[in-house]
Amino acid sequence: MEDAEALKKHAQFTHTFIQVSNAVSRYYQNSTSIMTISGQPISVADIIAAAVLSQTDTYLMGTKGEGKTLIAEIVQRSVMNDDALYLRGDKDLSLKDIMVKLNLDGKTDDEIFQVSENIRRPFFLVDELNRCLGLMQNQFLNIADGYIEIRGKKYYLGHEGDYSIMFATGNPPREGDYTGVFDEDIALLDRVGLILNVDDYPLTELDTLEITERRINKRGIELGDLRGLVFEGNRAMRELAEDFVEFFGIITSYVYNRMLKMEVGGTEVNKRQVTDWRSAIESETHASGDILSYASDVSQRAVQSVALAEALLLYRSGLKMAESGETEDIVSPQEIIDCYLETLVLGLRYDRRFIPWEYVQENFYGNTNEFLKKVKGSLRNEMDPEKLMDCVSSIHRSKRHFALGQVDSIKREIELMEESNSPLSKTGANILKMRMRREQAGARRKKIEAMLGKMKV
Repeated sequence: MEDAEALKKHAQFTHTFIQVSNAVSRYYQNSTSIMTISGQPISVADIIAAAVLSQTDTYLMGTKGEGKTLIAEIVQRSVMNDDALYLRGDKDLSLKDIMVKLNLDGKTDDEIFQVSENIRRPFFLVDELNRCLGLMQNQFLNIADGYIEIRGKKYYLGHEGDYSIMFATGNPPREGDYTGVFDEDIALLDRVGLILNVDDYPLTELDTLEITERRINKRGIELGDLRGLVFEGNRAMRELAEDFVEFFGIITSYVYNRMLKMEVGGTEVNKRQVTDWRSAIESETHASGDILSYASDVSQRAVQSVALAEALLLYRSGLKMAESGETEDIVSPQEIIDCYLETLVLGLRYDRRFIPWEYVQENFYGNTNEFLKKVKGSLRNEMDPEKLMDCVSSIHRSKRHFALGQVDSIKREIELMEESNSPLSKTGANILKMRMRREQAGARRKKIEAMLGKMKV
């Protein structure tokens, strides 16, 4: 992509981001900051804009009257112009109810191929998700993945089979607070890149005053059509985010393996292969003693859900370009690390498998936010931004070496990274070693195929 074209797409993306954020904050005013990206505070409206543009499935939770359903309805009406499918969860909801909503009940395969407009809608809202029984929640797994499966066939949802996003709302399943509320299915939560409890971000006094002064009519959300801009912005983001691919690839690989393994008695242990690994932590044989060892491993899906971080980085860099006029080195490696970690914990905060509840209860008075701050801090301290930049540069150079068959140069790149004390450098070295083995295996296979071809002739 030419620089001028990329700059134009970046400006359009940032402008669309602001429009979506403004559409949300028009009815949901909350200036409390969720996080800070490169000095830029990110509000609830901003994080929702990032989710919409990055096509990140979102679960909004909170107590009654704090705005979770309002936010979802704003996106449905003011952003998607009501081009949406609405489902309300309860314990009696069945698959047949969903089929009726989609207008697919009783249809033949040929009729399903000519599906109703409902299946092509870009926005799916599941209100009161955790009032559905666990088995019913499983039916939303496919919707979160962007398709429905009928009689063994997949039918892709959304605008031109390209853009589909699910928003869900629910109440925290705290004992005694609500009746008819069930725990969310972990497999479903694992597909949600953004889990936001609006109770964690209360309105400021100024927000409350201005909402009262403006007399915001939350029951009269006006229709607004930003669909075309959102679809275009989502496509542009995929191209613009190519600059982050290697950075996030190295970071996610490191975090995944870091959470999966621990050291006990001088031996590296894979948490998935030892059923009682937490008891080893509690004993004196636990060598590292770091906070990361207390949490369960994370899924590949969780650590690879980087689209939300990409959208936030593009938004922030777009603002910086507009303010300074600079177009080079807008995003630093440290900013990439910070943004990744901030968005990662938004998906893990309510992951019942990841969070060590007893440990959090004993050491953080049950406050998972404080535990996650420690987790973020530990990971941040381990990831040297300069070493990350070196790894990315090395991987870029190695692509040229691979193309030219320069094996010795690749080996030298690996040696340099292995000589470093940085955990990220070791991750980069492992990536290059595996890539070299694959390239060599592919070359041998091609050589054998050529020999077999000559023999056949």
